Amino acid sequence: MTMPPHPSPPFPCRHRAARWLPAAAVALLGFARPPAAAADDSWMDRIEKDKARPAQLWLRNGDRVGGRLVSITPDGGIEWRHPAVPAGPIRFALPHADRVVFTDPPHLDPDDDARAVQVVMHNGDVLSGRLEAVTDEAVAVGTDFGASLRIRREAVSELGIGAAGRRTYMGPTPGEDWVAVQNMPLASLEADGLAFSANTGAALSLEGMPDAVRIEFDFAWDSMAHFMALLFLEDPQQMRGSSLWVRVMNSRTIQVTRRGQRGSQQVGQANMADGRVEPQGEVRLSILVDRPGGRFALLVDGEPVLEAADPELAGMTGPFLAFQYQHGSGRVHLRNFVVHAWSGPAARQAPEEEGADSIGFVNGETLSGRLLGVADGQARFESPLLDDLALPLERIRTVRLAGGAPEAAETGSTRVILAPYGRLTLAVNRLDEHGLEAHGAAGDVRIPLRHLRAIHFNTDATP
Repeated sequence: MTMPPHPSPPFPCRHRAARWLPAAAVALLGFARPPAAAADDSWMDRIEKDKARPAQLWLRNGDRVGGRLVSITPDGGIEWRHPAVPAGPIRFALPHADRVVFTDPPHLDPDDDARAVQVVMHNGDVLSGRLEAVTDEAVAVGTDFGASLRIRREAVSELGIGAAGRRTYMGPTPGEDWVAVQNMPLASLEADGLAFSANTGAALSLEGMPDAVRIEFDFAWDSMAHFMALLFLEDPQQMRGSSLWVRVMNSRTIQVTRRGQRGSQQVGQANMADGRVEPQGEVRLSILVDRPGGRFALLVDGEPVLEAADPELAGMTGPFLAFQYQHGSGRVHLRNFVVHAWSGPAARQAPEEEGADSIGFVNGETLSGRLLGVADGQARFESPLLDDLALPLERIRTVRLAGGAPEAAETGSTRVILAPYGRLTLAVNRLDEHGLEAHGAAGDVRIPLRHLRAIHFNTDATP
């Protein structure tokens, strides 16, 4: 007997529409349903009061289950609530789980803190927040979710400080000045994002966009999508100047094309789907462009799918970010934009002087030596050419730290995608309606549920 469908959001998560397993299949996967609970069981009282966010559980065999997350523990696995099972939560064995995706990521205001920081770690994790201190042992960061984390210094590759660590745009929100693209009708600006029907478009001017920028948004479709993101346009009506076009074809292939006065040239291609073409889905797209360095990268759901070089990027100066939905019978939805400074692929390279830290200043100059610490809005830096320096953070763009290497992931490690921006690789102790308890390079971490966008399990396992 097949379980009845669960009401799902208008744009289901990622590539596969949610579907339900026959009871026999559930048994074969090793899942067990608990016995009916007594009326006075505390977990039932907790569930009735639970304000946990709606989510989807993705299984490693490709199935999707809608509902609400009750808890996750290393030993007990995943407890999942669905209205079709009123007797209690369904239990899923953790090795069979791929990820949990929350379907209502929160809106947070852009940074206005002069001590905004983007922490890049050697294993590829990224965390944004406010820089509190740097010592010989740790980098202390005040996070969006309220905790002050002390990250082991040897785990950190680079700090982007001030403008280099600040989110410059978050949206879209009603009232913004989105304009039409060419002669296409304007897409609909709704409370939760932009909605595109066939042959519609929208563009927004982002003056002051960083030279090295990370543009992220949720991309959802309910039919085969042929969609384009156009970066650095000078004029969305006339399409003048050089620009970078990221084209999603048939909900699967991503092509990157440079458009300019001398015509078009494809500069990269990657697959978005894992071997399947899905008629419905939702992914988190990240477009990372280092214009002065002539490099760009694409990530899908936090995972790199493409990195390439193009020296022509340095000539792209337009302020407009634009989108077009050219083909398709359904709709495309974009939401939860974050535009953030990006340190570029050079963040993974060693400082110029082996074994030395280096500071990049806002005026473009650099200095090698040893970062002694950060406190009270100043960095103390030791250089073989100069006396110890006390440098205001306002004058610093980046700090690259010497040494360190990616740590081997713990067995059963979990990758947490933060809202609105960031990624941490952690070993989970427990997750329930109150939040996530885990440990990693920052020691013990507790993250409220509202600051989680997705949780990827078994990151050390082969899919």
